[in-house]
Amino acid sequence: SSGANVATPSSGARQHLASLPLAAQAQISAALGGHSSAYRVDAVRGGVAQARNSAQRLAARFSSAGVQLRAGALQLGLSLRGIGYGTALRPVEAVTPSVNGNRVTYAHQQLSEWYLNGPLGLEQGFTVPRPPSGRPGGPLTLSLALAGMTRASLSPGGRSVVLGTRDGSALSYGALSASDARGRTLPSSLALDRGRLLLHVDARGASFPVRIDPLVQQGARIRGSEEVGGALLGFSVALSADGDTALVGGPRDNGFAGAVWVFTRSGGIWTQQGPKLTGGEATTGGSPGCGEAAGEEADECSVGRSVALSGDGNTAIVGSPRETGPCPRSSECANQGAAWVFTRSGSTWSLQTKLTGGTEETGEGRFGHSVALSADGNTALAGAPSDHSAPGAAWVFTRSGSTWAQQGSKLTAGEEQGEGHLGGSAALSGDGSTALIGGPGDNGYAGAAWVFKRFGSGSEAFWSQVGTKLTGTEEQGASHFGFSVTLSGDATTGLVGGRADNSHAGAAWAFALSGSSWAQQGKKLTAGAEGSAEAEFGYSLALSQDGKLALIGAPRQEGSVGAAWLFARSADTWIQDGPKLTGDQSHKGLFGMSVALRADGTTALVGAPNEDGKAGAVWVFADPAMLPAVEALAPDAGPQEGGTPVTITGSRLGGVSAVRFGPTPAASFTVNPDGSVTAVSPANPKEKSQEGKEGKVHVIVTTPEGESPPVPAAVFTYVIPPVLAGVSPAEGPTTGGTRVTITGRHVGERAQSVSFGALAASGLTVNSPESLTVTAPPQPAGTVRVSVSTAGGQSKPVAADRFTYVTPPNAPPPATGSGAPSGGGVLGFTSGCSASLLSRSLPVLSRGRATVKLRWRGAGTFLGKVRLTVRVKSAKKVRTKTIATGTFALAPNRTRTLVVRLNAVGRAQFRSHHGRLRASLLILSMASGRTQARSASVRLTVPPKPRRTTAPKHA
Repeated sequence: SSGANVATPSSGARQHLASLPLAAQAQISAALGGHSSAYRVDAVRGGVAQARNSAQRLAARFSSAGVQLRAGALQLGLSLRGIGYGTALRPVEAVTPSVNGNRVTYAHQQLSEWYLNGPLGLEQGFTVPRPPSGRPGGPLTLSLALAGMTRASLSPGGRSVVLGTRDGSALSYGALSASDARGRTLPSSLALDRGRLLLHVDARGASFPVRIDPLVQQGARIRGSEEVGGALLGFSVALSADGDTALVGGPRDNGFAGAVWVFTRSGGIWTQQGPKLTGGEATTGGSPGCGEAAGEEADECSVGRSVALSGDGNTAIVGSPRETGPCPRSSECANQGAAWVFTRSGSTWSLQTKLTGGTEETGEGRFGHSVALSADGNTALAGAPSDHSAPGAAWVFTRSGSTWAQQGSKLTAGEEQGEGHLGGSAALSGDGSTALIGGPGDNGYAGAAWVFKRFGSGSEAFWSQVGTKLTGTEEQGASHFGFSVTLSGDATTGLVGGRADNSHAGAAWAFALSGSSWAQQGKKLTAGAEGSAEAEFGYSLALSQDGKLALIGAPRQEGSVGAAWLFARSADTWIQDGPKLTGDQSHKGLFGMSVALRADGTTALVGAPNEDGKAGAVWVFADPAMLPAVEALAPDAGPQEGGTPVTITGSRLGGVSAVRFGPTPAASFTVNPDGSVTAVSPANPKEKSQEGKEGKVHVIVTTPEGESPPVPAAVFTYVIPPVLAGVSPAEGPTTGGTRVTITGRHVGERAQSVSFGALAASGLTVNSPESLTVTAPPQPAGTVRVSVSTAGGQSKPVAADRFTYVTPPNAPPPATGSGAPSGGGVLGFTSGCSASLLSRSLPVLSRGRATVKLRWRGAGTFLGKVRLTVRVKSAKKVRTKTIATGTFALAPNRTRTLVVRLNAVGRAQFRSHHGRLRASLLILSMASGRTQARSASVRLTVPPKPRRTTAPKHA
């Protein structure tokens, strides 16, 4: 799982860089932790358990009093105290925790509280099995008591809380999600109230149980290990051309010594590569004062103040303007500055050289305040904005083999007015032959930028300014134009930021090369209606290699929360592409102080150095057009025990490194030659309290570009197996054709087939989730089991799933195929019906044989069943007794006399009533489209004796 964080998805015209869903979900972390002994929870004496999480530098102790968390100097107590609605909370009793692997469970009476230890942190979860008692007067609320921290900061929107101490140690409590038994996401948020952490869930219309799932982390974003104090990680960022290597600076690490971290992406997952990098001769400790040479904050001038990467990510340059070096008139200069070059071999980074301004640097130049690299990593540019008492300068270096040498003299600016601070920002073209260098102090901090080009080659190469200095139209006040600069790979597009324009609202200006001169392209770019006063839009800049996409940071947006904006160029016009980008950063996180783009503009980094108590963090964004996309699942449902092979089709599925169903990895997966993926579903990942409930999860595919977004087409449903409760009617003729209604739990949910014994039924019609109707196939007389197959599996044998085949009298032998006989109709005894009872007087012959005359006027053979009943009074109760049954088959337009035999009850009743017995005749259709029954009152009688005739006498 990745440390990449999330922002609200962008909906711009091209939807570039819309934010990813969380690449590191809490449930994935828990699943990974369950397979590693490093995250096992150990039970100790007295009902106490403890766990360590080295990946998050986090330790936890569990007892009946709650959870004690320790992260560096921070010790935090967390205990569940109440549950209810709104402010009407009822206390939760203390219980002793139980331990199983990486899981700890508190089985409270009102709810279950559990913790899962994994590489992303300690996942805390609550399963609320039923609505809390009391009248709902607000959101479902859980109250947790906090102890031990000295401050707490709530992010905008209540998505996360940073809990920390004054020394910079901090824990992030967030990644909050809530869902109900149907898998429906419920709106949720966090709140702080007098030492309590409140979890609010909008449970209106929710199906319980409800699951609430936050995550406790030592930083939920890209964070570096080995940080010492508030490192300001993310103050500077750089990205390789393929977007798979990131360089992140933290200039305040270890008492302002500073450091940089390298992260690599594999399968959409970002991990730190090796230990943090430091300048081998960097100054540690001491005064943080760095001056206001180019408007930077005073404590952000050590190793990592500026960073740059080569296109392949194998060469890095890191600037430190506070580095101590020799001065011409004294023994040393504390702020002379330097830059370090590091190279990567395999996965190992090593220091290659240290670059300085040498003898050309005058005074405390703060060399390394800005740095840049060519795509091949063989040309480096370093700015020193305080050189020569603040006019500033820049130096170019080239590499031959592993040796670096200065190329030409230091670069200075023509037309500079006053203390220009040239070198406050710097950028190089892809081939390293063009440089764009900012001087934000020029002309009373109106600012300017200069373009330099390299002429000649080899030892004869030299650099010279081309054209006049660049300034921006529409500037308002001292804009600090040139505080940030960036250049496209082909050196035809440049972007210059002025963070202080219009009273620090900020702006940026685009320039295009036309022939040999540069001209402003369109109007200045601003944050527009989304920007806030003093946002400092333009503080950081990045361009795609072709210069058609720009990413612009504004770290002071909304009171230093920060944001970033994406702009796209169409012809010569720049248009904002989508809403501003934000993360779930805390208040005053300074999100957007640094930005970087992949060469094709499909991946971006945004740094927020003040996040988590100045520990700092970095967010990763990706273009949805590059992410894998799931467009269909076949099948899209399966049984809860898993094992269903699911074919995943979509786009950009090459290089799949992982497939998961909800939080659970697939049992296995295979990438097919046609580009689809076949994954075997795991068991239903729902909690035990959710068993018996249908579960819906998103199927997520991971590739090197990231994770597929959760879309409706990617939903897989875990279906409950069917359980039969009844079959009606429970018998029918061997000729088949009986319409049989099957009832039970889940029988109609994603029903696939029904079988009568070994033969398949036809005409399946789903009436409801609990009912379906089918046509029985023909087969020999006898009793068979009826079974239903759904996406959830096949029904198990029960007593109520039997169907009996009977042989109709005088009926032809059953057909060999399936299906019902032709014809059929609705039985009845009115003029509108097709079947008629020809006489209500039924003669009873010898040996109790009663005769019934029927006529059928429909088409095809009519199949049916008759039953005679009488009402018998016994012990002051009246009961209905069956006295005879029989089956029949009627040819069309024929009259049939059906003979049924009275049973013992019928014969006794007939005798006791002296041969005249009133009864009820029920006739049941067995072949109609809908099984129906009709009844009529009849009279059983003794047939009159035939009159004896005598022959006439003849004379």
